[in-house]
Amino acid sequence: YRLAADHGSAKAAFNLGNAYRQGTGTSRDDAEAVRWYRLAAERGDIDGQVALGVMYGIGRGVERNAVEAARWYKVAAEGGDARAQFNLGLSFERGEGVPQDFERALTWYRAAAEQGDASGLRAVGVMYALGRGVPRDAAEAMRWYAIAANKGDVVAQFNYAAGLDAGRGVAQNQAEAVRWYRKATESGLVNAQYNLAVAFESGSGVTADPAEAMRWYLRAAEQG
Repeated sequence: YRLAADHGSAKAAFNLGNAYRQGTGTSRDDAEAVRWYRLAAERGDIDGQVALGVMYGIGRGVERNAVEAARWYKVAAEGGDARAQFNLGLSFERGEGVPQDFERALTWYRAAAEQGDASGLRAVGVMYALGRGVPRDAAEAMRWYAIAANKGDVVAQFNYAAGLDAGRGVAQNQAEAVRWYRKATESGLVNAQYNLAVAFESGSGVTADPAEAMRWYLRAAEQG
């Protein structure tokens, strides 16, 4: 990678950044990873732009700088990268590195969602649930959660289950809620484990089973 990167290959520079970040074939060196990601980003590599934004966002290999993170997310987002579109939406929602702006956050979340990005799909649902940048609409929130849940987004699976459990935005269906709580527990989500325990304890959507309830309570407790 180094030879190609030294000769101007943006993708090789990105791959070299990954090697340093992961310690693959070389000693792990986050600062060196940032240096190569920057070269890749400045040469127009979208993966490099996203990676550089992430490094600035978490302060890895470089001093944390939310403004620089958002700047690089914006470059990659405008280039059509769904991950960057989601991250930029999150920056606007939280007001990190940019002024807080729910409408712009929703715009970027939608852009990611339109590409099938599960995080973007779920985020659009959250914005409808909270009424951020759009009128609050529980039914619309559930519609987006369902799409994201079916794409494997664990938080969306939990949110969808909770909506079904409470009859929020959809007809109450506790048996279906239990099914989605189970899906979410496969990824180790503590809240899903706890809610599944409650379902087994109370017999909501499932046959009451105190032993099974205790098993899920213990699993949730083990994760804190």
